[in-house]
Order: sequence, then C-alpha cells, then structure tokens
Amino acid sequence: MKGVLAMLSGLGVRARIFAVTLGLLWASLLAGYQYLHHQVSSEIEQTIRDDLQIRVRLVAERLAAAQPWPDSAQFGALCERLAVEAGARITIFAEGGGVRADFGESLAGGHSSEQAAGEVSSALARGIAVVETTSADGGRLLFAAVPLLVRGRVDGVIRLGIAMTSVDLATSGLDRWVTA
Repeated sequence: MKGVLAMLSGLGVRARIFAVTLGLLWASLLAGYQYLHHQVSSEIEQTIRDDLQIRVRLVAERLAAAQPWPDSAQFGALCERLAVEAGARITIFAEGGGVRADFGESLAGGHSSEQAAGEVSSALARGIAVVETTSADGGRLLFAAVPLLVRGRVDGVIRLGIAMTSVDLATSGLDRWVTA
C-alpha cells in the first residue's frame, strides 16, 4: 500500500484523480462480477433442481405403469431407455435402502450407501428427496428420489442422479467472458 501511495504522491492532481477513478471502476466491476457469478450459478442450480424433480416423477410414473414389474428383461430395457431419455442415472432402491438395480451412465464417484439410505428414508417420509453431494473426484452431483408406487403401494424408491457440469460450464463461460 505504501508503494501505491508513494507512486500517487509523485503524480499531479489530474493523474491522481484518474488513478482513483480507475481503481473505483475496477472495484465496482469486481463487485458486479461477483454478484453476477453468484446469481447465474444460483439460478441455473435451481432450474436444474426443479427439472430433476419433474424428471424423477415422470420416470417413476412410467416405471410404475410398466408390466411386468420389476424383474424382467423388458423392464430393464425400459429403464435403460428412460435413463437415456432423462439424461440421468436411474437407481431403484428397496424400501430398506438396498440397491435393486442401476441403469444408465455411471456417475463418477457416486456417493456412499449411508447417503443413499438417507435419501430413501427422506423420499418415503416426505414424498421427495433432493440432495447435492460431491463425488470422490471433486465433481458436484445432484440426486432426486421419490417413492415408487406399484399397483397403489410403495415398492421402493427411484432416484435420478446427474452431474452438475452444466452449472460449472455456465459459470466458466461467464469467467471467460469477463477475462476476455
């Protein structure tokens, strides 16, 4: 700080005013960037959360209507197709939290069986559970789970999981725009 003050003291009044103006401009741009970065990230995350909740409910409805349920090649093929259509990893849990089946592209790192058991109990108690976690490789993952109703009774929980790469891509695009 002393170096900056020493440099400014050697300048004329106009140069000092110009330097202070540039400093204030830089500070306001930085504050605006921080605010915009946070807002963009929050808005995209909330949109993705809302979308995943809709997708998990739609997939649960499609699976509940599937016949025969649940241990058949036709059911497995339907789950694989729905995983692709939903753009998510589908996991079907028993009511106790054990994994009955997994479909779709694996998520790097996943998360622990304790976290999954918490999602299952939360989905059964509240009707839906949405959890964001960090994978073993540091990536952010989002999961949404709902009870799976078959013939009018709860027959487990279905969970969709996605990587939060779109949020990271959007904010990194903003970073590139600001630094360009």
